[in-house]
Amino acid sequence: MRLRLWGVRVEISFVLVAVLTLVILFDSELSVTACFAAVVIHEAGHLAAMRIFSSIPEEIRLSLFEFRITDRGKHKRSTGAELIITLAGIIANLGAAVLTRLIWQIRGWDFCDKLFCADITLAVFNSLPVFTLDGGQALTMLLCRWLPGDRACLVMDIISFSVLVPCALLGFLVLFDSGNNFSLLLTSGYLIALVILRNRKK
Repeated sequence: MRLRLWGVRVEISFVLVAVLTLVILFDSELSVTACFAAVVIHEAGHLAAMRIFSSIPEEIRLSLFEFRITDRGKHKRSTGAELIITLAGIIANLGAAVLTRLIWQIRGWDFCDKLFCADITLAVFNSLPVFTLDGGQALTMLLCRWLPGDRACLVMDIISFSVLVPCALLGFLVLFDSGNNFSLLLTSGYLIALVILRNRKK
């Protein structure tokens, strides 16, 4: 499905629409819905920051395993503006977490509590210094100010592996203890694979 919003081309895969429909219909506890809402808040934070700096993306692609923003104007922005845009998703999640916590304390809505947990989890996860995550992207920008590009990428690879390998080991322990919770292991393995693939493309 393709459409245009505020001059931006938006492409949404049929599979994503189908999965979201099933989630809405069968997610009685609203846990998955809260996770999806946290992701939407995160990406909306990036887009809002881009709007503030008058940098509208050319295209947004949404699929089941990908949220891609085509932004060819990123190299024209200052480092400070790019840092704010990169970290805006984390800031949006933290802001939403504060708001939903207040609503939960006042109204006692269970969904707000689930959304609070999802926002905090996503904000902390994206803050990790791993090159594919917002924290890693921000750290890479800072490193590039003091180190040559290749050296900065090497340092980021070392930092990424130093974070992801313990996360993968923790994921094994969580899976062993729970018997069915493999989300941390799967996510860590996926990010490790991305780091390896990036090095092969160099």
